[in-house]
Order: sequence, then C-alpha cells, then structure tokens
Amino acid sequence: MSSASSARGDHSESDDERMTAAATAVLQRRLAGESHRAAVLRVSTSHSLSVIEVQRAWVCKKHDALSVLTIGRVVDAVPWTEAEVARLSRIFSGRLEAAPTRDPEDSSAG
Repeated sequence: MSSASSARGDHSESDDERMTAAATAVLQRRLAGESHRAAVLRVSTSHSLSVIEVQRAWVCKKHDALSVLTIGRVVDAVPWTEAEVARLSRIFSGRLEAAPTRDPEDSSAG
C-alpha cells in the first residue's frame, strides 16, 4: 500500500515540477521581451502542454518561477540588471518584493 501512495506522491511531485518548469519558461520568455500571450503559446508547444495548462501553471507557479530564476542568478553570481528588475516589476504588477537585487540588510548596514 505504501508503494501505491509513494507512486501517487511521485506523480504529484512530477506535475508540480512540470508546472514550475512551464511557469519558469514563461517568465524567461517574458524577460526576453515576449508578450504574455506569445510566451504562453511558445511554452505550450515547447513543453507539450495545452495553453490552459501553461496559463494555470503561470497563475499557480509564477512566484516559484521567479525564485528558480533568482536562485540561478545567485548561484551564478549574476545579479538582475536594472532593465530586468523593471520588466519583472511590470510582469508582477509592481509587487516585486520576492526578488531584490541585493540583500536589504546590506544597504542599511553601510
């Protein structure tokens, strides 16, 4: 019985990962300058998902996508540029508290 539960958990985790990957791809395309619609259509094709699945992934996982990209930037020591921060702010409707370009504590310490 636990193996069946485990299999369901793996499937659920796989769906979660696919949704996060799709949302991350949408965000990457948006950062590259594509419109939301164009990004969703392209990701739908590239990830073999329906447009509705990609839209749902974006709604549910857009903040996870931002975290994934931000972690990648931190690991690679490549901070967001001012232009990217401006685009991110527009994408997230001005609510960009999740992706500071530097640690807020660092700016108050100096």
